[in-house]
Parts: sequence; C-alpha cells; structure tokens
Amino acid sequence: MPKILVPILLTLLYVFSFPAAAESGWILVVPPKIQQMTDSEIDWLNKSTAAYEDPVDRILHHGDALLDKAAPIIEWRQVSAFDNVTLCEEDRSLRNRVIERELENVKSMVDEDQDFSLEEFDMLFAISLGRNARCVPASTYYGN
Repeated sequence: MPKILVPILLTLLYVFSFPAAAESGWILVVPPKIQQMTDSEIDWLNKSTAAYEDPVDRILHHGDALLDKAAPIIEWRQVSAFDNVTLCEEDRSLRNRVIERELENVKSMVDEDQDFSLEEFDMLFAISLGRNARCVPASTYYGN
C-alpha cells in the first residue's frame, strides 16, 4: 500500500470505529454489507473504470451497491451515541466533512492507468459506508 494511503485509512478507521452504548437518546448507525467484494469483482472494476471519467466515483457507486440500506435498523452497526438528535447530526456532519476531505485526497492520488489495490477498494468502501450513516432514535435501535 502506498505510504500516503496509511494516514487516510487511519483517519477513516478513527471516524467509524468507536461504538458507544446508549439506551436513550440518539445513535449514529451505518448499514451492513450485503457481501464481501470478491477478487473477480475487483478485477472487473479495475477493467471497467477505464470507461468512466472518474473511476473513484464509479467505485463509490459500487461500494454503495454493496450496502444493505434496506436492512432493518437493528442490523445496522452502531457508531456513536448522543443525548439528542442535534448532537448526532452535528457529529455525522463532521464525520462526513472528514470523509469528503479524504475522498479528495484519494482522487488526487488516483492514476487512471493503474489498477486499484484491495486497500484502496477498502478505503473507498469505508467512504461509502460513512456517506450512508444515519442518526436514529435509540429506542428504534434497541426496541425500547
């Protein structure tokens, strides 16, 4: 993995890796994966991105397709907990600003003639995950 990707990947891990417990208030959740990306999918994406003006956007679209956004909220992964919806939405917005900044870094590093690595796919998938985060009442998630 190129050395420049390490700080970006660490930032994304920080942004979406600290679950918190809550039984009241609001929680930030991210959708579950439908499936793991296979080697043949990675190969197909590497070949198909040449036809698109922005290969990163194509892969983000594919990452979104791997998320089960229709899954019941109880199947989504909890990221953080908050006392109220305002705090939750502020946190989600802050995380998305970080994600968008990292996405711009990724786009600046993309060599359109070079295949994406598995680490780069994982990073782009993490960006898709973060962009689909939602704030929901804790009672919806915990069933209280």
